[in-house]
Amino acid sequence: MTFGHRMLEQWALDPAITYLNHGTVGAPPRRVLAAQQAIRDEIERQPSRFLLRELVGLLGAPREGPTRLRAAAAAVATFLGARGDDLAFVDNATTGVNAVLRSLPLQPGDEILITDQTYGAVANVAAFVARERGARVRAVEVPYPAFDPGAFVEAVGGALGSRTRVAIIDHISSESALLLPLAEIAARCREKGVPVLVDGAHAPGALDLDIPALGVAWYTGNLHKWCYSLRGGTQKAAAPT
Repeated sequence: MTFGHRMLEQWALDPAITYLNHGTVGAPPRRVLAAQQAIRDEIERQPSRFLLRELVGLLGAPREGPTRLRAAAAAVATFLGARGDDLAFVDNATTGVNAVLRSLPLQPGDEILITDQTYGAVANVAAFVARERGARVRAVEVPYPAFDPGAFVEAVGGALGSRTRVAIIDHISSESALLLPLAEIAARCREKGVPVLVDGAHAPGALDLDIPALGVAWYTGNLHKWCYSLRGGTQKAAAPT
């Protein structure tokens, strides 16, 4: 089917509006809504069995094969170039960033490197963790709108110091929609022994991803934007205070 107005019938969107906000909360097509409802119906037929035994394997005899949660991780991994065993589900990308930063053994004087286009909640997490550990946050400027990928890689490399312990880099910047040269940045960071934590909130479903090929240490992303997954009660992580 030709993309355009004829595709509108595939969505439940109000025909009187032009919906542009898939980057915050994506709108699933009708066939995905039907699949979601089928899962909800299955849950309601035997909630305890589904949620406690089949989903996470908390109750009852051991399952043959993986739990539904791990089976879902394996399915998601197929379009991320990853292994299901390497994936963990979190509420959203900011929650994933929070989990990684809070697990790092930062010491007074250490540094977290971000950019001046880092998503606000992620920047807040970095600032909170740094303040808690006596570390500091350093921001690299992303030239915009005249963006030179090679020059930006050099800028990130030049900002890495002897106390830089992690670099947080967007894959697609939420501030400007710039696609950052992630593999090249990660290679430069590896040269100086700095692991890269990627905020890939806008990438899954929008880009063809091969996460292992990027050479990064951690990659967080969202599935409720372009991948049509079921939306949770909240879509943004609360900024730590």
